Amino acid sequence: DVVRMSTPKTAELIRDKLSPPHLAKSVGLGAATALNQLRSIPRDLRSIVRKIESGQFQIGFRHRGLEHTVSELDRASNRLAISIYVAALLVASSLMAKSDFLAFHGISVPGALGYMLAGVLSVGLAWGIWRSGRL
Repeated sequence: DVVRMSTPKTAELIRDKLSPPHLAKSVGLGAATALNQLRSIPRDLRSIVRKIESGQFQIGFRHRGLEHTVSELDRASNRLAISIYVAALLVASSLMAKSDFLAFHGISVPGALGYMLAGVLSVGLAWGIWRSGRL
């Protein structure tokens, strides 16, 4: 029985860790560390103030784990730009379709080309969104 065999040793370890000499030693070490850190604060503050006064104080930021977010924002902005291009092409093609500019058999060639380009861009955009799995 592992529990019965380990109980005396566990009790002894707990008594040792909670004994007054051990606790005093731990508190003493912690106090010494805190005192050393408190002693270094004025020196560190003087160093910071000197750097600020001389114009050498710099703060650097590093982002971590934002690559995915930046990638998603880039993808979303690209999709938005393509959507705006498609809308503009549809409006311009509709205006061109009403005119007789470069018409062939009554169909405006620039208008038809604009509709085709808008269709291709729309299909590509829809395919990219479908492939990403986020509709």
